[in-house]
Formats: sequence, structure tokens, C-alpha cells
Amino acid sequence: MPGFLEVLGELVDLCEVDNDFRANTFHRAITALEGQIITAVEDIKLFNLIELKGVGKSILEMLEEFIDTGKIQRLVDLKATPDQVEWFSNLTKGQADHIQIWWDCKGERGYATDC
Repeated sequence: MPGFLEVLGELVDLCEVDNDFRANTFHRAITALEGQIITAVEDIKLFNLIELKGVGKSILEMLEEFIDTGKIQRLVDLKATPDQVEWFSNLTKGQADHIQIWWDCKGERGYATDC
């Protein structure tokens, strides 16, 4: 359980950075689940965790995923960012010039074919 609560804490931190309302949801779940001893998926139903205030279906699905895999894919996805510096450093001058022209022409919501 401590590992799961730690992962939920990381989700709180990431959501707070983005001003995501789910930060409060994850924080309430941490508070509700502190002190619980859950070692298997079957324990979730055995201890009626769904009845705890602040623990909803999606939190329990994440707990099941964490018990089964040792991670929460949502957190993995939020942490995954491409290494943009490496990507940009591998561009040829022509590619970099094209991107700059496209960016200047259309902004970030444009498409390269629009210029």
C-alpha cells in the first residue's frame, strides 16, 4: 500500500502543476487509503474500499493495476515526454528552416502542409 500511495502522490504533484482538478481527487484518495493493508486484488472487495469517502471506481482500478503490474500506466504516460533537445539536435539545417518557417506561418496549431 505505501507504494501505491506514493504513486498517487506523484499524480497529485503532476496534476497540481497543470492545475488539474484531479489533484484533489487523488489527495482525498490518499487520505482515505492511509493505514489500509491491501496485499491482493481480492482485498479491495473484502475490505469494501469502495465505501471509503474519496475512493471511487477509477482509484480502485488504478489500485488493481498497481497490484497486478507494480505501476500505473496513467502516471507512466504523464511522465513520458520526448527528449526534444535530442530530437532538434538531429535535424538537418533544411529541416530546421522548414520547421521555423512553418511555425512562423501558422503557429503551433498549424499544419506543415498549410504553408
